[in-house]
Amino acid sequence: MIDFFLHLFDPSEAPSSTRGGALSTTTGWLHLSSDMAIFFAYAVICTLLMIFLFRQRRLPHRPTIWMVWLFMLACGITRLVGAAMLYYPAFRLLLVVKILTAIVSLITVFAVARIFPALFELESFTGSHRKAREGEEKHRQDREEFTEQRDKLEQRATLLTVRDRRVKRALETSDSAACSWDGASGEFVWEVGLRPLLGMPNEETEPAQSWSQYLGPSEFGRMQDATRSAIASGSELAIEFPISRADGREGLLHIRAKPETSSAVGHGRSIFTGLVSFVPARVAV
Repeated sequence: MIDFFLHLFDPSEAPSSTRGGALSTTTGWLHLSSDMAIFFAYAVICTLLMIFLFRQRRLPHRPTIWMVWLFMLACGITRLVGAAMLYYPAFRLLLVVKILTAIVSLITVFAVARIFPALFELESFTGSHRKAREGEEKHRQDREEFTEQRDKLEQRATLLTVRDRRVKRALETSDSAACSWDGASGEFVWEVGLRPLLGMPNEETEPAQSWSQYLGPSEFGRMQDATRSAIASGSELAIEFPISRADGREGLLHIRAKPETSSAVGHGRSIFTGLVSFVPARVAV
C-alpha cells in the first residue's frame, strides 16, 4: 500500500490493454471497478432525474434541466467506454464519445449560466409559494372551524325552533300566551301566542304593538294604575278584564307578570314579563 502511494505519479504502470492485459493486475481491476461504479452512479441519478422531470410538468427551466440530465448521461457513458478500453482498446470510439461529451458539457455550461440569475429569484418565489401554502392551510382550518361552529349554531337553532313550537302548542292548548311589555307605555317587547289567544286570524302575522290595541281606554287605564302600583311595591302584577275576543267568544283575560326594574333593561325602564290567560265566560261564572 505504501509502495502504491510512493509511485502515485509513476507513468510506467499505466493499465493499457496494449501492454499485455491490464485486467491481469490489481491496478487494472481497480480502474475498471471505479469506472463502473461512477457509471452506475450517473445512471441512477439520470434515471431518478428523468422520473422527476416527467412527473413535474410545470417545473420552471425544464429545457436546462434536461441539458443537465444529458450532460450527466454523457459523462456516465464516457466512463463506461473508458472502462471498456481496458479490455478492448477502441480508442477512436473513446475519442468520439469524449468529443460528444465535451460538446454537451459546453452547451450545458451556457444553458446553466443563462438561467443562473433567475435561480435567486426562484428562491424568493419558493418562499412566497410556501407562505401562500401556509395561508391556504390556515384558511382551510378557519373554514373547517367556521363550518363546525355553523353546524353547532344550526343544531341550537333547530332545538330552539322545536322548543318554540312546543311552547306555542302548550300555550294554545291552555288558552294562554306569554309576553313582555314596557310598564310605562304598555308597548310589547315580545309576545308569543297573544293573537291566537285573542281569537285573531292566524293569517295576520303583524306582531302586537301595545296593550292599548286590545284593551278599552278604561281597562288600559286600570292596567296602567296596577302597573305603577306593582312597580312601586315591587310585587307581582295580577289583574283581569272582561273581554270579547275577535271570534265572538267572551270571557275574562287574566294577566300575571313580574316587574324587572334594572339599568340593564335600558335607562331604568320597568319591564313586565308573564302569562296571559283567557277564561271563557261559562267557566268564569
